[in-house]
Amino acid sequence: MAASQAILLLQKQLRDLCKNPVDGFSAGLVDETDMFEWSVSIIGPPDTLYDGGFFNAIMSFPKNYPNSPPTVRFTSEMWHPNVYPDGKVCISILHPPGDDPNGYELATERWSPVHTVCDAFMHFIFFGCSIYVCACKFLAIAKYIACFLCLFGLSYKHG
Repeated sequence: MAASQAILLLQKQLRDLCKNPVDGFSAGLVDETDMFEWSVSIIGPPDTLYDGGFFNAIMSFPKNYPNSPPTVRFTSEMWHPNVYPDGKVCISILHPPGDDPNGYELATERWSPVHTVCDAFMHFIFFGCSIYVCACKFLAIAKYIACFLCLFGLSYKHG
């Protein structure tokens, strides 16, 4: 039952995304028979280190979507403190709902069933423009880079 509801919601969100595209992003199904795997193309945001870049990723949805967040993994090479070497993305909105057991994020910064695919895309825009300090493998590096950026008046986001 939950999987069929997730499929209906994902179909609607994909239709909505096609009708009202988000600048710099496009999405479609990896396989027309599997609504839970999306292919995503992202154009690097202007005036960032990623300006002019073209990045591909796979967005995978759990069968109990929207109660649990999707995962995102870049298939294009991407260097960012919030991207693991295997391409997996670590930003708060993609973390399970509730309190962070490590205390780095507020529950309001994490996934909630009211979020949509478009919400996640909007976070990618922010993600590409700054260092997003979160509870991930590269936390120490991200904090170091964030401090360095502050010295030069550039922005970062903690959460």
